Amino acid sequence: MGSRTDGHDGADDERELFEALVLLGFQAGLSWRLVLERRDVLRDALAGFDAVRLAAFGAAEVDVALHRPGMIRNRRKVEAAVHNARTVLSLRVAGGLSGLVDGVVPRGTVLTVLPGTGGRRSVESVELARVLRGHGFRFVGPVVAHALVEWTGRGERLATAAP
Repeated sequence: MGSRTDGHDGADDERELFEALVLLGFQAGLSWRLVLERRDVLRDALAGFDAVRLAAFGAAEVDVALHRPGMIRNRRKVEAAVHNARTVLSLRVAGGLSGLVDGVVPRGTVLTVLPGTGGRRSVESVELARVLRGHGFRFVGPVVAHALVEWTGRGERLATAAP
């Protein structure tokens, strides 16, 4: 999916981590190739993945984003990106998004992949998804959380949990 095959070498700052989270949310139900092909359009439509600017979006800005040529026209996903930007801002007083993710899955974690999931879910991603949703994030289930951890260089898929 989004592992480092696209040249991404890890997200060290909030904007990069937020961009990864938004892209992975848009990927739900779509091919990763399509999302990567539309990455520049998504970036332009969604305020450069700048959480401060995106959090300020209202209904009019969401409509403008949805009508950009080449945009993935899924209102729920655009609204989730806006909502998630607001959630990122609310986390800044408590260590930020990066601190939250690192608190659940410290860098260098060997992920314990759950059997029967095709390597797309881990014990850690189930917990990370639960924590992210608990903070109000949308479009972040265990598969998205697993991809986020791998894509941003925070964990490696080496171990498999016992059935």
